[in-house]
Amino acid sequence: MTIHPRCLALALSLGVAGAAHAESKTATLDVRARFNENCSVSAPALDFGELKRMSMNKTIILQGKLVVDCSERVVYRVGLDAGLHYDAATPENRRLAGPNGAYSLYTVLLPASGGGGSIWGDNGLGNTLSAGAPFLRTGNGVISEYAFTAVAFGVVAGNGNANGQFTDTLTMTLEY
Repeated sequence: MTIHPRCLALALSLGVAGAAHAESKTATLDVRARFNENCSVSAPALDFGELKRMSMNKTIILQGKLVVDCSERVVYRVGLDAGLHYDAATPENRRLAGPNGAYSLYTVLLPASGGGGSIWGDNGLGNTLSAGAPFLRTGNGVISEYAFTAVAFGVVAGNGNANGQFTDTLTMTLEY
């Protein structure tokens, strides 16, 4: 049998002649990582004890404690809102509400290490007490405690007996 050179060249170019062919398979490689920055915030309740009438000029000053736990190098800020009984007529103070329309003005000041003496508010966070700035820090990976000051100014009587409990609730907002 004679193979014509043109036919042989054509057959080779089409892959008919025995070229070696290797098998191939593919698989996937999943790649994962986790990033877990977190923070928590708390503060024990404040109790001013027994209030006096505003006219007696008896302020009550107490120390509170802010507890923050944030991952290392996480920049955070803690805002403190105006409370449930805020009145815009006294923008730098909050109100403890009592019986028969009685109330007591009070203020909460930033921790000393974060602008102590300034009103602690939530400007830029909730803006309910924009007269005050939030507390700003960078986390260090361990629980940190910051002392702050709260001042009650006395009772303004409402329409009747003011004896009883005076309360308010503040919301802390932690942003990081």
